[in-house]
Amino acid sequence: MNSFNSIDVLISTYGDRIDNLKTVIQAPKPGVNYLIGHQSPVPYDLFSGRDDVHYFQLDSLGVAKSRNFLLNVSTSDICYFCDDDIILADDFDQVLFDTHNNDSSEVITYCVRDEFGNPRKKILSPTKIRRNIFNILSVGTIEISLKRKSLGSIRFSENMGAGSLIPVGDESVFLSEFIKSQKAVCFFNRTIAYHPQISSGYESNYMMVYARGYTIRKVYGLFLGFLVLSIFSIKRPSLVFKPSVAKGVINYIKGFFAYSSL
Repeated sequence: MNSFNSIDVLISTYGDRIDNLKTVIQAPKPGVNYLIGHQSPVPYDLFSGRDDVHYFQLDSLGVAKSRNFLLNVSTSDICYFCDDDIILADDFDQVLFDTHNNDSSEVITYCVRDEFGNPRKKILSPTKIRRNIFNILSVGTIEISLKRKSLGSIRFSENMGAGSLIPVGDESVFLSEFIKSQKAVCFFNRTIAYHPQISSGYESNYMMVYARGYTIRKVYGLFLGFLVLSIFSIKRPSLVFKPSVAKGVINYIKGFFAYSSL
């Protein structure tokens, strides 16, 4: 049993998308702070009257750099990653406190539902299940929370994620670092937030295919990665072979073998 009583909601946004946070940030709650990493050439003072909202103007590019900055300035017991286009569950804070105070896992992931209230992804367990290296590829950042003291030197790969050369896969690599460090990552069937069904991670274009190949190599290594690469292409062909089978395969393999050069 833990006694955590503080949460930092780490919100990464850029440009005028910060206006979306009017519907993201809830009314003040005990123990809850919002840390906003705003990648923008000009500052913004939308939440200047809130003591629980902390704003940081950043001149960097790429969501991974924003998330790493926020991890470095976070001081609360629990960190939860948030985007600028979600709706937090009314009881998200209690979900975080309940699970982290009653479970020793360093990282806890949750269910995110779409705008119709349906789970956006397959529910791994009706209650709780431990994640492993083979069921982290589809995890989105807004599903992830962690005990800050467990973070150590683990950070997001800054050449990955939205706004970078490798636009997807940063979450999988991030979680794999915990697992490889013998730190527990688990899933709780509790709803943390709501997000529209369509997102960048579901797009299929050549850059996304390239990025998926790169991600698999970085998470699994050369030999196991090649096996996972083959299985993924069979199970999720729409994310590899569209719009062209030949070009999809080429970019998939290029991404896989580009790992050592990026």
